[in-house]
Amino acid sequence: MTLRRPFAQVGQVLSHGSFFSVWSWLVTAPFAITLLGGYDSATTPTQRMLGIAVAAGVHVVIGGVGSIGALLERRVRAAAARTAVVLATMAVLGALRPLFTQALMELAGVPGLPVPMAGRILTNLLVISISLTLIALATSTLRRRREVLASLATVTRALECERTAGSKLRASASAAVYRGRERLLAAVPEGVLGIGPGERSTVLLAFSEGIVRPVAHEFSALRETGLASANPDSEHGFPASAEREISPHLWVLSPPPLGLPTLLYVLIFLPFLLQRAGAGPTLWAVLVVGGCGALAENALARGVDRCAPRTGRGRALSLLVGYTVVSIALSAAAWLVLPEAGISAVGPVTYLVIAVASGLCAGHLLRLAAEEERLAAQLLRYRADEYEGRRSAEQVLADAAEWVHGEVQSACLTAVVFLSQHDDQRAWERELGTIRAAIERIDEPRSPVAFSRQAVEEVLAAWGRVIDCDLSCDANVWPILDASPASGRVVVDALSEALTNILRHAARPIARVRLELEAGAVTLRVSSPGTLEHLVTGGSGVRELRRRADRVELTESMGTVQLTVGVRVGAQAQS
Repeated sequence: MTLRRPFAQVGQVLSHGSFFSVWSWLVTAPFAITLLGGYDSATTPTQRMLGIAVAAGVHVVIGGVGSIGALLERRVRAAAARTAVVLATMAVLGALRPLFTQALMELAGVPGLPVPMAGRILTNLLVISISLTLIALATSTLRRRREVLASLATVTRALECERTAGSKLRASASAAVYRGRERLLAAVPEGVLGIGPGERSTVLLAFSEGIVRPVAHEFSALRETGLASANPDSEHGFPASAEREISPHLWVLSPPPLGLPTLLYVLIFLPFLLQRAGAGPTLWAVLVVGGCGALAENALARGVDRCAPRTGRGRALSLLVGYTVVSIALSAAAWLVLPEAGISAVGPVTYLVIAVASGLCAGHLLRLAAEEERLAAQLLRYRADEYEGRRSAEQVLADAAEWVHGEVQSACLTAVVFLSQHDDQRAWERELGTIRAAIERIDEPRSPVAFSRQAVEEVLAAWGRVIDCDLSCDANVWPILDASPASGRVVVDALSEALTNILRHAARPIARVRLELEAGAVTLRVSSPGTLEHLVTGGSGVRELRRRADRVELTESMGTVQLTVGVRVGAQAQS
């Protein structure tokens, strides 16, 4: 909400459902006792005091009628219906006040205002419409500022204290990985349990299939479903406002749009002057007063901007004094141009109330616009943090699942095969140490593969003890993978997955690894003797590869099973 859309702001206020409030009655009291009092023709102090009492009593009655309108406004749901209720209530209030005032003045013996009732009703309608709209705009802006400031404080504190949705997701993922790591370490067989030579490979195989694989599957499932449904704070991922309501300073005055207070001031007195002085003199007075008011308000705004503080009570006090001087000057100008306007406190009080109400609306609207902009920026930071936190949490779980499924399980399966051939206590303890070392590295941060050839050769060397591996590749494949670290990471993980399955399911531990360059992609082909009927094609490892790679195929031909994984590389990498 800014000053650039005044009509839209008024429309929102009319349909918001809280147009009428206690402030509507309190702030219009000066108008009710002065401008709308109706005792201007009183000649004695007694008559004037009776007139003030009548005006105050009528204002109390009008407050009761307005309460009925406020109740109806809050009961109605549709925005258009609320607007209709507000407009109808203001029309009723504008007509009832002069009628009640006239009747009570006659009962009290106070001479009434010598102006036709139609003019008095029109004046009341203008005063009520202008004043109540300004009051409603100010109160709704204050209410909105409280909400924005509370939300701003909550989001800012969450960002500063790292209590955002993103930080909670990261912490949750790290905690899950830590629990899985401790669970695996606690389940690693002990080397001094007296397990016989013929049982060691069986125990390790049971550990790999019964504990290691389920932990890897749990990490993958948590990443795919747990984080997707995680909603740590609120429906939109923002923290619910836990701050106490923050009350902004009330006296925040800023110069309203140039000429607005003068325009409203002239409109209020226009019906009265037209009936008392006629159209010609009134038009001349309107031009003079309007021009003087615009010049005075412009000078006041410039002077305050140059000399007064930008914010705070000093600025508000400067504007208040300035509007008081302008109100007196405009009343004097109106009397000089049009003597029928007379000299009384009604004119200055009316202008002062309108100017202060307009200044409050302008000040709070400008503050609200700045605060909403700050809140939007903080919420953008919060969204970015949540997105980064979710991405980071998913990456932590994905890395842990890949490490357990690849490195830990491969260490177990390699140990199973090796111990079946070299089963002694020293080899047993060495293999257990290798498995524990792999488990302890589960929660270590992973970095993109920097040297693809070195990473691939390390994987092949690790499996080379139990699998006969043969590697061939096209020329220039390594520089291309090095230029695309993410693609190189997928290739290395796919190779580990393929070798794991070969050791578990292949007819013979033989692997033929081929890296090929195709149009815009690097393709890994790993083949081994066997059949697909022994493979679980929908396992978590293959499923994860399908998510990360651009192409994953598992085929069988003439007793040979081949896993094909393709990853795209950027144009810069190919060049």
